[in-house]
Amino acid sequence: MIDGMAIAAYLAAAVGGASGRWLNTQLDEAFSALTATVTRRLGRQPVEILSQNPDSIQARRRVATAIEREALIDEQFARELSEIRARLDQLDAPSVVAQLEQGGQVVVNNRGQVVGRDYISTNTNIDVPRPDDLSRAPAWAKACIWIGGAIAAVGFALFMSALFQHNAEPGTEFAIFAIGGGVMAVGQLGANTSTPRPRR
Repeated sequence: MIDGMAIAAYLAAAVGGASGRWLNTQLDEAFSALTATVTRRLGRQPVEILSQNPDSIQARRRVATAIEREALIDEQFARELSEIRARLDQLDAPSVVAQLEQGGQVVVNNRGQVVGRDYISTNTNIDVPRPDDLSRAPAWAKACIWIGGAIAAVGFALFMSALFQHNAEPGTEFAIFAIGGGVMAVGQLGANTSTPRPRR
């Protein structure tokens, strides 16, 4: 069953976009195909009705009723409309229709940007660093992590060596390891609590 109101809304968007003004060529082709398919089966009247009354729900219902009536008796027409609607849905045409219904002249480009008469919406990259990304941590924090890691590694090696040599109390070695770990912890804390430097 064809949803006549959905098709009528897309057709109104195609008429509002004046066909050929969409920067997204795939979207333009899909709207043009819809207009051509409806016009071929029902003539120019649906397009003229929507051109004269683009925001009228009553006008859309008239067009929707005519489309549904024709689709019931013409399987090929119904199949073509279903395929075109699927293409438009995949191209995010509902958002275009929504913007048109808000009163803007909408243009959609190939990157998904929507430009209206009264506003411009552009893609915005939100810079959110990962918790484990230390590349933008303060220099002192990274230095603490590296130096602390080196001290801890040396302390761990000395601690293990003392154990193998049956040293009863490898206290000094463990202290070195602990100091290294503490320095690393300070560096990690600084990296986690400092504002990351912005990417260049």
